[in-house]
Amino acid sequence: MKYKNKMIIFDLDGTLYQSESSYISAVKDIFKQHGNYDSLIKKYDDSFLYRFIGEPAHLFNKWLSGVFAKDMLPVILKEFDSFEIDNVIQNGVLYEDVEDVLKWLQENDFEIYLCSNASKIYLETVMKKFNLEKYFLEFHIPELKNDTKINMIWKILSRIKPDIGFVVGDRKHDIDAARENKLISIGASYGYGGEEVKEADFTISKITEVKNIVKKCIDKEEK
Repeated sequence: MKYKNKMIIFDLDGTLYQSESSYISAVKDIFKQHGNYDSLIKKYDDSFLYRFIGEPAHLFNKWLSGVFAKDMLPVILKEFDSFEIDNVIQNGVLYEDVEDVLKWLQENDFEIYLCSNASKIYLETVMKKFNLEKYFLEFHIPELKNDTKINMIWKILSRIKPDIGFVVGDRKHDIDAARENKLISIGASYGYGGEEVKEADFTISKITEVKNIVKKCIDKEEK
């Protein structure tokens, strides 16, 4: 069987984009603005803050509401978004070779999608900064608070029927979304999920390994 329709769906944070390059500074800016900075930094170090990267926004919001007065949350969230966008523009960094991999996939006739828990403005800022829009057919983010990666990918597949498809991400919800939608999962162990990706069909320590995995899977099935 010769695959005509090949799909690959990427997560953003911890897969394509090194989110700590903008996120950590934005959180610390909030600490400086609204709290006892030294105390908060000591209590919530970088490794603690990583747990929210790539997760649904309501988990981060819930944590913030426990750190600061709840009536301050709308102001704090607005300020955080502003700080984070500024940091993306000034300091944001992609993982090495991301654009080379996306270009290779495009040249090899893959339909490339992005499925993220990011906000619209954050996603658009990252895409624009690195000029990545040209590689993706569509971007998908939660439309509702409880919208999951499983649902977002299902919506894509309700319209698109690939002969073979892959999901690349660094969190358990990426692996679960691939499994539930009968796609091949590739877990990015270099991201923020750590052991969460161990149940993936394949794991990668750098983004360039995606090329060999998809070639291997396609060659195996086409023989």
